Amino acid sequence: MPVVRTVVRYDTVLVALPAVDSLPEDSAAVVLPIERKTYETEDYKAVVEGYKPSLVEMEIYRQSTIVTNTVVQRKRPRWALTVGPGVGYGPRGVQPYVGVSFGFVLWSK
Repeated sequence: MPVVRTVVRYDTVLVALPAVDSLPEDSAAVVLPIERKTYETEDYKAVVEGYKPSLVEMEIYRQSTIVTNTVVQRKRPRWALTVGPGVGYGPRGVQPYVGVSFGFVLWSK
């Protein structure tokens, strides 16, 4: 159903009746209101006009979806300072130790 319906102008149309058996061809002038109708939904708006309707205007509204990523991926630092036991080589050979080390992380979960 049209949302808006307005009369734009009035046109005179000649309507002809074909000849039938013994009756000659006949015609008559008819005054017709030319209407402009607007059809509208949430997806489109269309305006048509005329005795033999023609499209005057068409608007199409595209549905859009905005997706935002709220999960923040934290980058882990590649450099690390660790405290713990280990095995080291010194003046007395290979022996256990407890100490502090600083290094670069090659792989992590």
